[in-house]
Amino acid sequence: MRCKIAMVLVLALAMTLLAGAVFAEKLICISNKDLKGEVTVGECLARGDKFAVVDKYGVPQVLEGEALAVFKALNPGALKMKAYGMGNIKAAPDIPVIQDRTP
Repeated sequence: MRCKIAMVLVLALAMTLLAGAVFAEKLICISNKDLKGEVTVGECLARGDKFAVVDKYGVPQVLEGEALAVFKALNPGALKMKAYGMGNIKAAPDIPVIQDRTP
C-alpha cells in the first residue's frame, strides 16, 4: 500500500514539473494587439509600447517603471525577441531563461 502511494506521489510530482515546461512565460505587447513578429521587443519599447509577462495560467504582469528596468537588466536577450501582440499569443516565443550570473 505504501509503495502505491509513493508511486502516485512521484507521478504527480513528475506531471507537475512537465506541465510547467509545456507553457513558459511569454512577453506580449499590450499596446499593439496585432503584432506578428515584424519588429523586436526593444524597438517597440523605444516607441513607448507597453508589454506584459503572461504566465502559464494566463495571468499578466504589466512591465512598467522599475519592473521594466529590472527586466531589461536581468534579461537583455528578451529585447532582441520578435514582438507579438495579444492576438498572437500562441505564436509568441517563450521568454529566454536568465543565465546564471553568479561569480
